[in-house]
Amino acid sequence: MRCLTLVCCGLLLASCVASSAQDTAKLSDADKALLDKVAELVVKPTNECIRFKAKAYSCWGGGGEADRLAWLERDAEGKPLRVLDVDGEWSGVPEQFETVKFLELCKSDYSEDSDEDDDTFRRMQETSLGPAGAFPDLVVACWCRQLGDNSLASRVLSEVRRGESDDETLGMLKETLAWRCFAGSAHAFVNGDDEQALHYALHFEKKYTDFNDEFGTPAADILADLKRRKEAATFGKYQPTEYDDDWNAIVKLPEGYEDWDATRKLDWLLLNLENVDARQWSQPGGVDLSSDWRVQQLIKLGETGVPKLIDCIESDKRLTRSMHFWRDFATSRTVLAVREAALVAVMTILQVEVFDPVSTGDNFSSRGEEGAKKVAARLRKYWEEYGKYPFDERMMKILTNLEASLNARQEAALNLAYINDRPVRGTTVWTSGSRTRSEGPNPVVEKFKDPTVAEAILKLMDQHVAQIAKDEADDPEMQQYYAHRATGRYADALVTLDDKRIVPELRKRIEGDASPAVKRTFAWVCLWLDDDAPFKALCKRFAEGTEPGLADSDSLAELLYMLARVEMPEVETAMNALLKPEHPAHAIYRDQVLNENPSWPDDAIWFAHGNCITLLRKQLDNSKASGSYFKVEGDTYTEGEDGSSSSGPIPDYLKADPDLRKSAQGRWCDDAAMKLNELVGGLPRYNPLFSDAETRLQRMRELLDVYAANLRRADEWEAASVGEWGWDPFYLFSPPPLGRAAAESDVKAGNAVFALQGSEVATLKLPARGAFSPAPAQEGDEPIEDDREWCLIVQAETDAEGKTWYGVVRRHGFEKVAADALHDVQPRDQK
Repeated sequence: MRCLTLVCCGLLLASCVASSAQDTAKLSDADKALLDKVAELVVKPTNECIRFKAKAYSCWGGGGEADRLAWLERDAEGKPLRVLDVDGEWSGVPEQFETVKFLELCKSDYSEDSDEDDDTFRRMQETSLGPAGAFPDLVVACWCRQLGDNSLASRVLSEVRRGESDDETLGMLKETLAWRCFAGSAHAFVNGDDEQALHYALHFEKKYTDFNDEFGTPAADILADLKRRKEAATFGKYQPTEYDDDWNAIVKLPEGYEDWDATRKLDWLLLNLENVDARQWSQPGGVDLSSDWRVQQLIKLGETGVPKLIDCIESDKRLTRSMHFWRDFATSRTVLAVREAALVAVMTILQVEVFDPVSTGDNFSSRGEEGAKKVAARLRKYWEEYGKYPFDERMMKILTNLEASLNARQEAALNLAYINDRPVRGTTVWTSGSRTRSEGPNPVVEKFKDPTVAEAILKLMDQHVAQIAKDEADDPEMQQYYAHRATGRYADALVTLDDKRIVPELRKRIEGDASPAVKRTFAWVCLWLDDDAPFKALCKRFAEGTEPGLADSDSLAELLYMLARVEMPEVETAMNALLKPEHPAHAIYRDQVLNENPSWPDDAIWFAHGNCITLLRKQLDNSKASGSYFKVEGDTYTEGEDGSSSSGPIPDYLKADPDLRKSAQGRWCDDAAMKLNELVGGLPRYNPLFSDAETRLQRMRELLDVYAANLRRADEWEAASVGEWGWDPFYLFSPPPLGRAAAESDVKAGNAVFALQGSEVATLKLPARGAFSPAPAQEGDEPIEDDREWCLIVQAETDAEGKTWYGVVRRHGFEKVAADALHDVQPRDQK
């Protein structure tokens, strides 16, 4: 596929794509008939094609100027009269423009020697840009013919993506033109350019009403909101949220706001929800409406605002300036409604979930008027029944109400357990906050009797599991899955509630006929309620290989999750037993460590204990072929195995090797070394393509053997000291300070990086970290991007001549460095 080149400033506009095609001088009768029909959908080219700068906006928020092409009409005196876009009149004549030769542009962009690119990727880019993208190829072919160049028209037409019939091809084109118009309106609207939004919205109403409901928010709704804003005198007056240097939103409340009564504050905030402009941050992703300062102020008002918020959810048809989408290259955009912001506020205030997105592209606004009224009715009924009670009593009534839904009762259980934590509730994926346990005793533990909250939670768990057994009677596997998931949530509530009086009942169930999974869960709860005997017994069974489920990867992963969060001798005994080949879980554990990815959340549990390093170290001696491969071809690096591979630019660390090998068949030792590079800081960087790969492999073996005793899981501060996030499993060689000058024997034992004659311990408090270059210079008020290489300092000594040396662990190596070679040295406890 090919397109006309349009240079963009301020937006990432698609570059032109070209591929070779046969230059056919003649158009067939069928081609002519198709292009005649295209001509009915688009404007007729004039004698003058112009290029000019025009405002263009993104679905992500923000925008800039983009180069646009259009056709210029002049009046009888030669003065610019109007500008024609692809399918209609442009909004006004630009003040500055330049005339370009349209056919010459086409010849260049559709030439046979043009670079070839991925057609699908090009279309994805064009879709994301809406009207800022290049003209559709079919339109370009039509214009070339109308301008008298059938040869060029034929060449362009050969690149057109067609349907099975001309009608289908024309339908695809009309949908593309409608999308360009809709996206132009929606993108401009959420970015506050109401004039441009209105231009496109009116054009859409004139030409594309058949597509009103095709692209997410109905186009008519955007037009209606623009007209409403005109009547309300708010048209064109949107001011985007401003942020301070730390990216905190600047709250702009009216003067005297703090002295207003709650009703006046509420009315003002509801009125201004139309300016909510929280942005989506990833794709797929959500829009965190709770991050908008107007929504935050509503939440701050609390329950006094609930009735009016419910009314807003039910009947308010206004739109915000926020947009949600599945992918920017999909022809769908949802301008989030004011009622969605109100719902976020009311769900957070009440801590009640009445809407849960079912997919990454789902949101409350897309449910329309009917969905909004149902949710409002549900909330109003809830408020009428429970609104008169204090929050804790309200939750207890729901928890013990057999008529309430199981989900509502489970939610109430968690709300009571986390009584002082009210996380935000979102309406799009990944926008609801996580809970945090409060310090100190939970007041609901002593407040409620007969039943206590813990007793009510346990009773609810029994009822929930029984209901799951009934619902999934025909599918034992799903029955076990849902029951286990539900039990885990109730266990979380019991642990957080911290009512130790429930322990005897849990002990009774552990000793009864509950399933092994449930017994493990209750042993876990007992542990956190200060009764560790059941958990120690579980560790003993694990070590002996008698705990049920050890031969099942899912059950084993669950057990490892428990063990990885507890420090006690029994846990270490259990984990060490895993290394024994005769242990029933050994083969599963070994295979998962060797084959899974530590950076994947679902796989991280297999790397949560240092035993994974022990297994990988053993594989460094295994030179048998593993089936993996590594290669460099041109500018591309590829690594993979049968059935899967990944490619990308050659990494800089490989480019630095002038004698780099072009390919290598992987061995188990290579695969293990690559994985150890991900998991362990201080090891030399490894790749089997290195010309000195064997030397690096041997050095890796030596370091792992020498420093094994001081290899441990890094926390976030330690990981950040060598440039890692610290979220994924990551290990560091970090020997504790000796409290004296190191000797050669300490180096050999892995307790020090270096030894000096006649040295003494330096004054630096360890551990510390430092950077290998000075801090970047401040540039005005712009934030500094600090991309220096940092290291962890584990040893500091001053030699006989008074010079201080540091023993440091870098991301890929150990080193003795002079103290003056490091900058911004920071002890761990430095604030």
